[in-house]
Amino acid sequence: TFITAVAGFSSVSLSNCPVVIRSNTGATVVYSNGFSYLAPGVITSVSPATGQLGTFVNITGSNMLTGGSLVVAAYVNGIAAIVNASSNTFVRLRLSAGPASSLSDVVLILDTGIIVTKALSFAYASPGLIAGITPSSGVGGTRVLIFGVSLRGQGSRVVSVSLAGTASTLVSETDNIVSVIARSAAPVSGDVVIVADSGATITSNNSWQYVASASVVLVSPSSGVS
Repeated sequence: TFITAVAGFSSVSLSNCPVVIRSNTGATVVYSNGFSYLAPGVITSVSPATGQLGTFVNITGSNMLTGGSLVVAAYVNGIAAIVNASSNTFVRLRLSAGPASSLSDVVLILDTGIIVTKALSFAYASPGLIAGITPSSGVGGTRVLIFGVSLRGQGSRVVSVSLAGTASTLVSETDNIVSVIARSAAPVSGDVVIVADSGATITSNNSWQYVASASVVLVSPSSGVS
């Protein structure tokens, strides 16, 4: 009473095709105008073509949902990505962590089970690395220098830096040196996290400590001359 089948591939749209069921006895049942092949989804561009953990990847094309309603999974170089948005003409992904790679495939999986692929269209870059932080502790107002490589994460600029979970004030940034001023926070230790305009994130685990602010309890003498 019930049969599940996977449609074969068709490079063109075909309307009102007959569905033919043939049993092992040779008996045949035909359902006229039972199935239509839609035009296959096409990915025309993947931008940017390189990135790392956190990078937003914009995919444009035509009929990418291919009769479905949304993209339920996506893979870049075989690594699952987060799907932020999907339509017939635009899909936005955010990358998970992955090792540096050569150009590899971008694969979209639809809620219908249909797969849309763009071959050799994205390469994972070597991820940004924080090599040093000086000083590694302080209070609100402390100027902190962060040294490393690819701190812009294949983007064009650093847009934010947090110290132990508290946003800092960005003073200057390059791909190798970022300068920030710590904002006030209670004593705590935690990660230093740099976010680039590409969405890429570079993290140094447990590398900054907020210490208790100094306080003046006594001035002696309390008066005098210069």
